Order: sequence, then C-alpha cells, then structure tokens
Amino acid sequence: MNRLMGTGLSMEIAQHKILQETDIQLAPGELLGLIGPNGAGKSTLLRGLAGLLDLSAGDVTLDERDLQSYHPDVRARKIAYLAQNGEAHWPIKVQRLVELGRTPHLSAWQRPGGTDEEIVHNAMRATDTWTLRDRIFSTLSGGERMRALIARALAVEPEIILADEPVAALDLAHQLDVMELLLDHCRAGGSAIVVLHDLPLAAHYCNRLQLLDKGRTIAVGVPSEVLTQENLHQVYNLVPRSESFSSDIFTLPWTTSRSQGGTGHE
Repeated sequence: MNRLMGTGLSMEIAQHKILQETDIQLAPGELLGLIGPNGAGKSTLLRGLAGLLDLSAGDVTLDERDLQSYHPDVRARKIAYLAQNGEAHWPIKVQRLVELGRTPHLSAWQRPGGTDEEIVHNAMRATDTWTLRDRIFSTLSGGERMRALIARALAVEPEIILADEPVAALDLAHQLDVMELLLDHCRAGGSAIVVLHDLPLAAHYCNRLQLLDKGRTIAVGVPSEVLTQENLHQVYNLVPRSESFSSDIFTLPWTTSRSQGGTGHE
C-alpha cells in the first residue's frame, strides 16, 4: 500500500505549466528524493502533496483516502512540511518554536505537558539545537534556522516528512546528520520525501529518486536506474569526463558519527 500518492498532478499559473500530469508514490518506510534542475517543479509538487496548494488538476491521497477529507489537525499530525526558507515573523525563542510542533496534538489553550517536553528535548538534541534553545530564532544563521525547523518537524512525530531542500544552508557534517535523521525516521516506520540538488547525497541516502524537468517526471526508480548518463545529459546537459560512466561515482566517501552509532554533534 502506498502511504501518500499523487495522480495526474498539474499546476498552471498565468498559462505557465509548472507541473504536468505528474504521478508520485510514497510507500511506508521509504525515503524518496526529488531531484532536477531549478524550475523543474519539485517545490510545487511537494507543496501540492502537503495540501498547501490548490492544484489545477490531479488527486492526492493519504492512506488511500482523499487528503483534503482529513481534518486539518489530523493532517497536521500525519504530515510535517518543512519549507525551504522557513521564517518566524515575530521574536520567538528556539525552544518555543520547536514546541509549536506539538500543537496538532494539543487541544485549544492546552499547554505542552511532560511527554511533550521530552519529545521536544529529544528532537532538539537530535538536531544539535538544544544549546540554541534560548536564542531568538531570527538571530540564528541560515544553517541554525534550518536545524531548528527540522527539530520542529520531528517534534510533530509525523508519519510523513516533506522536506524542501533541508540541507541547502548546512555545513557538510550537518547535511549528513539531517539525512541520517530522515533515514532514521523512515527506518522507524515513517516515510519522507526530500527535495535535493546534491546528487551524491540523494543517491547515498534515498531508496528511490524521482527526476523532474519542466514539470514532468523523466525517470523514477532506484538511484542506479535514474542517475544514468542519458538522463543526466537530457536534464542537466552534463557530459561525463570518463568514458566508463557509472552511478557508483555518486557514492559518498564519508559518514558521520551518528551512522556509526554516535550521537552527532553534542
């Protein structure tokens, strides 16, 4: 059974076709990478799957049920959406921002309890943001902000995480840590779709890749099936330096302490 499915998804603005009859499927336990050049429709597709866009055509189902038929609170508990450039428009401390991830689990005016506090603490430890807990979010660097937003997404304890370029502003070590966190989420029974521009990172961590260009799916499958010489030339106009091209060139030569049983950056 597919946990999240989009069928025939299309989006057109001012006669410009951003998505064109795109299909996508996400299975339980899967980490799916959306790749493709700028303007390919990746972010639009992700927002459509999160229920944040009124698509021109197509259907999105969650657990074989129309996504829009869910109560907003239920949908917010099931799907955590991580925007590419998330901001807070008022002064808010980092810990309070992460606590907002528990909001879908609370009734009106209910304050977070002991269990909620433990979940928030664990999410902040996992993302190396606990030491930032008393900082005002707007004073953080771009990388620190993204880690705080990831902590908020983890605090939701969602079934599905939809992350739009979550590693774009991070240093190398934190990029790997974030991907390990998403992978851990999937190994624990969750699912995730992540928009990435780093092809080696995508190939290393994602179970499947979906390559988009001009709003259409060019290829979908395991990394070795998608990252072919033909596909990369068609979409990115890339030509290999070596005649013996192989998708193995996208293998990462490094790892993090988290994947070796450590706790990351404490």
